[in-house]
Amino acid sequence: MAFYYHYLTLLFTLLLIYEATSLLHDDISGFKYIVLDKKSNNAAFYSSLFKNGKIDQNKLTSLSTRGKRSLTDSPILYSSNSSRSGLATEYEFHGDNHSVAFLHWSGSRSQVIFIFTSNYQSIQRNPGGSVHVENAYLWRSTDYGTSFQREDQTKFNKGSKNINGIHFCKGNNKRVVVYDKKGKWVYISDDEGDSYAAYQVNFTPQEILCTRDSGKNFLVAFDETTSKLYHAKDDGKNWRFICNDVVQYFWGTNSTTLFIETQQPGHKYTSVLKYIHLPGDASDVKVFDALLGGFVTRSFKVNGKYMFVKKMYPQMAMYVSYNGSSFKKAMFPFNLDVKDFNVVDASEDEVLSCIRHDDYYNLYISDKTGTKYSLSLRRILATSSYQWGRTLKLADIHRVRSLRGVYIANIRRKDAIVRTFITFDKGGEWNRLAIPDNVQCKELECGLNLHMVHSERYYQISSVLSSESALGLIMAQGNVGRYLNEETDVYLSSDGGLHWNKILNGSHDYVFGDHGGLIVAVALGNYTKKVWYSCTEGKFWSTIEMEKNVRAYGLVTEPGETTWVSNIFGQHLTKSFEWLSVKLNFSSVFERKCTDQDYTLWTPNDERMKGQCLLGEHMVYERRKADICCYNGKQYEREINQTSCNCSLEDFTCDFGFQNNDISDSCVPISEDLIVPKVCPEFQTYMRSSGYRKVAGDRCVGGIEKDFYPVKTLCPVKVPSGLSIVLKRTTVAAHIPITFNLKQEQGSTGSTWYLWDFGDGSKPINVTGITKAQKQNHTFTDHGSFNVTVTASNSMGTTSTRIAVQVIDAILRVLITPPHAVLIGQPAPFNITLSSQHTERSWVAEHGYVHFVWTFEPKQRPNLTWENEVEHTFTKAGVYTVKVEAINAISRQYGQVTIHVYDDLRTLRISFDDELDNEYKDSQKWRDEFRNMFLAKLTSVVFIPKSRLEVYVLPGLPTQVDVSIKPKDTNDNHTMDQIVDRIKVVIKQKRLVIQLSEGKSTAAVYAELLDNSGKKPIAVDDKQGNQDTRLAIAIGLAAGFIVIFLVGIIFYVYRRYMWIYRRYSRLSMNGSRPDGFIPLHPGGQESVGYNADDDVVRYAVPETEDINDSEDELLLDDHTEPGRLSLVINEDTQQDNSQSTDAARA
Repeated sequence: MAFYYHYLTLLFTLLLIYEATSLLHDDISGFKYIVLDKKSNNAAFYSSLFKNGKIDQNKLTSLSTRGKRSLTDSPILYSSNSSRSGLATEYEFHGDNHSVAFLHWSGSRSQVIFIFTSNYQSIQRNPGGSVHVENAYLWRSTDYGTSFQREDQTKFNKGSKNINGIHFCKGNNKRVVVYDKKGKWVYISDDEGDSYAAYQVNFTPQEILCTRDSGKNFLVAFDETTSKLYHAKDDGKNWRFICNDVVQYFWGTNSTTLFIETQQPGHKYTSVLKYIHLPGDASDVKVFDALLGGFVTRSFKVNGKYMFVKKMYPQMAMYVSYNGSSFKKAMFPFNLDVKDFNVVDASEDEVLSCIRHDDYYNLYISDKTGTKYSLSLRRILATSSYQWGRTLKLADIHRVRSLRGVYIANIRRKDAIVRTFITFDKGGEWNRLAIPDNVQCKELECGLNLHMVHSERYYQISSVLSSESALGLIMAQGNVGRYLNEETDVYLSSDGGLHWNKILNGSHDYVFGDHGGLIVAVALGNYTKKVWYSCTEGKFWSTIEMEKNVRAYGLVTEPGETTWVSNIFGQHLTKSFEWLSVKLNFSSVFERKCTDQDYTLWTPNDERMKGQCLLGEHMVYERRKADICCYNGKQYEREINQTSCNCSLEDFTCDFGFQNNDISDSCVPISEDLIVPKVCPEFQTYMRSSGYRKVAGDRCVGGIEKDFYPVKTLCPVKVPSGLSIVLKRTTVAAHIPITFNLKQEQGSTGSTWYLWDFGDGSKPINVTGITKAQKQNHTFTDHGSFNVTVTASNSMGTTSTRIAVQVIDAILRVLITPPHAVLIGQPAPFNITLSSQHTERSWVAEHGYVHFVWTFEPKQRPNLTWENEVEHTFTKAGVYTVKVEAINAISRQYGQVTIHVYDDLRTLRISFDDELDNEYKDSQKWRDEFRNMFLAKLTSVVFIPKSRLEVYVLPGLPTQVDVSIKPKDTNDNHTMDQIVDRIKVVIKQKRLVIQLSEGKSTAAVYAELLDNSGKKPIAVDDKQGNQDTRLAIAIGLAAGFIVIFLVGIIFYVYRRYMWIYRRYSRLSMNGSRPDGFIPLHPGGQESVGYNADDDVVRYAVPETEDINDSEDELLLDDHTEPGRLSLVINEDTQQDNSQSTDAARA
């Protein structure tokens, strides 16, 4: 018991399914999910569940362990003090203890009810929206739930135990499709399940859908194991494959058109949209809107006439298709980042979408195309979570189904407070719900706050209830106060949300019946025997007594809310859990069938407008008087009288690009960029919005409508922006015209002047108008990098753009300089010379980065190099065609050359006299001409055929020729060595003379035999040896003379130094020192000193010393004391004296 109780507190285990595909489709009315309950204040009540705008799954896990709060039977506020018995019929589903049950009422005015049960863990959501389960039970009732029969054991392949899914066709309530995934069986019924036709298929059915058109029998099946989609047009007998890589699929507005989201090959998270018109096969599947490209996987949605996808690049954006047109990017005001979207309603040619910005959502409302959105409500309560294998998006907003344009929504403020608002003009203006007439509230900012989708999904609190057949009735649970909290009472509005009354205390589930003439409610959370009902729109209540206490998990009724029968699903108080159905038949509670006197006329009233018009119409409905307990009956059709109203300000809302100003209460522009079309050429006009547009679905006429018509307006002059220079490649060729294209995304173009500056010193080009400026040709005459700049200016401002261009030469020709005398096993050098289209001598080609792709031998991988020189070693003798491809940023050229590779060769290097060097020209042409003359002369003097010789003229000076002698062939029997000797003899005899131009000639003077590597000689002739000897002798003599000269210099310097040293070492002096005399040598007797007063160097000598042997001139100094001499340096002897002085100081 505790095991099942755990799941029942985690999830509301009874899901009300009104139609086959509605189970998990996002629906703003919500479904009856109860996940958990939690006592808390308002902030914790909601904010604890949210993390970055999404449901916190960890929080849900922790909350799932908490038990439900205890409730007592709710007392009624107004009671008729009557209780009835015998109206309830119970049926127990013996042996069925599954934790989840799905209920489907076959259709309006049908007594057939299906219940499909399974365990929570086995549920998965299919791409088409239905659910896939394992080991399910299928129950069926044909008497409004009085009794049920378990049919999975009797009608499907001898009691198949693996029923995985069931699908009910919306367009044909008689058709039911059941499938067995494991056995690959499909069962189809066309009589509401009385009988089934069984078909075994060749794929694994994960989901089966049928068309919405009752006149078509198309079926679509999905195989999840292969991601393939199949189609059958003959009631399931034969199936055709139609598409691969399927992610999800939806029916279009045309019931025979199927839209298929497929995964883009090679992109795990990117999808492509395709479509097919059924019947058809794989060849009929086409890409829808090829310009759309890839979009985010599983973001494709269909809602009414609109289709939606989400794209991420260059930034996240929503794209919309209306009525099957091409997708267009949705535009939102305020430049807020769009993180995600949830379309909550697309009725009446208008889209309401919740857009996530960071950690909050805003509600936007669109124009008819669904592409231009205006803000409707800030910070709407919306989340995104994960359930049953798919992302589940929730938004607390409810469309009142019986009245056009009325919506109720919850907002979650920054402080986590949740409050409820209502709009009567489809999002044009929102107001707090009014305080119920029978409730007092003394708090500030008091209002009625309602539980909606999130409370139902996560807290087992039933959401807002409205029905198309229950005119003006809205039933909901909530509390009165500053914000929404856990206190739950039931409130009712009978005028479309304008006024409210509290009708029940505590938490209940509730349904309408008999076109709103019957309200049934049952308490949730505890065991009870009482079921509350009212046939007076909640003014008076009565009860039905059940036989035993029942714990109710949900209350359901027939789709359309026109019947008197309801069903409670829950359990008895027993040791083990089993499903229980309690059928409630209220047909006997009505006094009689209503007559004309029991009806009155009712008009929706919006007090804000002080009138009786709603969305531009005056609607007069027939409605049963609230205090009369008579029944309408299933066949009742409500009379409606509608007339158009004159348009007033309330019929309009702010147009796209405008927002309401709270001070002036008028629509003011947000940004001119949102109002003026992006493409609005100068001197042309556009229809400028007045700031207002009629609310979608509003049917008013006349009045002030003409005041809000768009006005024809001249396109304004805008600052140019979004400039870009388009060039095929940024590396271009010199001396070739290059075409530059200019693009401008926004701003004026007609009066804008554009200045092109190519950055190479050429004269800038200045033109007016984008037509003249958008294409310019320019030829660069120099190599290098240049910044090409375009500046656009007009009266509103200036902008510019630039692009860097690299200018090089295109490769015109590739010339290969081949090696000569190529031997196997020896590196053979190849050299490439590139030429450009320019022939001027002063022009130095610049090809930029060039890489070369070489092919030397057949079946050999190409060799890539960045240098124009390369070596290759051949391993076999033969004739080879060597190819190379030279590639730079702007061109590529091919070149090839044929070479011979030999096993053995003899090569002589021939030298010539000086006359040839005088005639030498450093060009390949001259070398080729001389080669031919030399070869002709050589063959004529040595009498050897040309086929035995290979001649190569080496580049550079001195001019030399390599002559290679090939092995003997059939034309000649001479050995290679014999030919070498013959050539040497001819050269020694000076017979190898070649005639040059103008009567000049040159003779071969010597030859040396090269080894096979071609690097060193192996023999020289006598003349060469003599020349080398003479050269060595000359170098030796020169070196000897230099050595002798250096020795003489050194000897002279040494003798001079010794003479000076001996000369001055004889000087001496006696006596005292005069004032100012500074001794230069320590000791008692000074021989030389320096007088600081007269800057004269003084030499002191004894008076008796003979000084005539000195060659220096001694002069008397007037400043010298008696008995002393001063040596004065004369100009004539300055050099010698300076040397003497230096020596003395040393």
